[in-house]
Amino acid sequence: MDLLSLNKHVSLLLSLWTGRVKNPRLDNREISKVGNALLRLQRGLTGDRNLAGAGYMNDHSLLGAYLLYYWNISYFQMWYILDKNANVKAFIKACAKKSVEQKKPVHLLDFGSGPGPVSCAVMDKLLEADKNCYIKLDLVDYSRTALSYAQKHIKAYYKNVDCKIWQADFERQKLSDFLSDGYDLIFSCHALNELWKHDNEKILRRTDFIEDVASLMKETGLMILCEPALLETSRSLLKVRDKIIEKGIMSAIAPCSSLSTVCPALAAGENHTCHCEYPCPKVEPMMALAKVAKLDRESVKMTYVAFSKDFSLKAADDNNLMFKDEGQLSGRIVSDGMLNKAGRLRFLICDGKCRIPVSAKNGDAIAREKGFFSLKRMDKVIFKNLEKRGDAKNISYGIKSDTIIKLVD
Repeated sequence: MDLLSLNKHVSLLLSLWTGRVKNPRLDNREISKVGNALLRLQRGLTGDRNLAGAGYMNDHSLLGAYLLYYWNISYFQMWYILDKNANVKAFIKACAKKSVEQKKPVHLLDFGSGPGPVSCAVMDKLLEADKNCYIKLDLVDYSRTALSYAQKHIKAYYKNVDCKIWQADFERQKLSDFLSDGYDLIFSCHALNELWKHDNEKILRRTDFIEDVASLMKETGLMILCEPALLETSRSLLKVRDKIIEKGIMSAIAPCSSLSTVCPALAAGENHTCHCEYPCPKVEPMMALAKVAKLDRESVKMTYVAFSKDFSLKAADDNNLMFKDEGQLSGRIVSDGMLNKAGRLRFLICDGKCRIPVSAKNGDAIAREKGFFSLKRMDKVIFKNLEKRGDAKNISYGIKSDTIIKLVD
């Protein structure tokens, strides 16, 4: 991650919020004030969730907390999604290359954009792929204040981006009623969970909403939906994912390529979910605000799904290595290392169809040499020559002397 560019973003956000161009840095009094607002915002978004979808962007203090703290988090989340998954990374590079070769813009849609952190991450990755990339961006949000900040920031930071803003109430308006089709990339971060929060049919309503949005996407396009890694918000996104695939709207290509209409995390039980976790870059004043609010910010977590209209992925899904050969397994790590009572450390491996535990005696020299204890959540890995430890109903595997562990991306 280019921290120099990120610091430029933060400096601009400080100038916009404080109104100070020459010396936008926060003093100790302002850090204390915004830090306390951040605590209120954090409780309202991830605690009792009374601020989710409640128009908090219109409160100047809460807006400052969002711009100077959560803006960074949303930026990091999308940046990691675009950087760490091979399918998504290849798509971004192809878009940038095609734009330069054809001298046509990559057309982006950010719905529930807020003040634009996710759009900035996407544009930074496109421009990283090719600095001459052309970009056309549409931002849609309920908050006029947030849209105004986003447009000012983007126009100041990106000189050649065609940026338009649209105010809309997603629960009452279809995006297809006022936007034209032809988007290369559509994305949304932390917005879907705020829609129809108290509706018993919220999953179906959100699915119908996404179906309408998907009608605006090119057949060769991509859609990325990212939500908080909280149990309820994460599982809700996975339920929408299942409905989208079931209805034949799109297929999932990340974090796993699968046409399974039942996400293994949902099938595993009510307390299971699937999320990513990556180290959090240390930028100011985000870290100072986190200290005031007593928030742990060592990592960023999120649940996301990337969708495509290309259903040829069914072949890739059918050809997964899971269970093809005895002792061979492939998929993504979907858990932290878990130590059981027998003293074995295990990870859960998911290929989009099921979750299988692979374990080794904690501290085992062979497992350490093969890199087993260094595996991380969301690593894509292939195991060969595993030791079968479970039975037909409870399959599990162990590491042995001739086991091969290969990281794929």
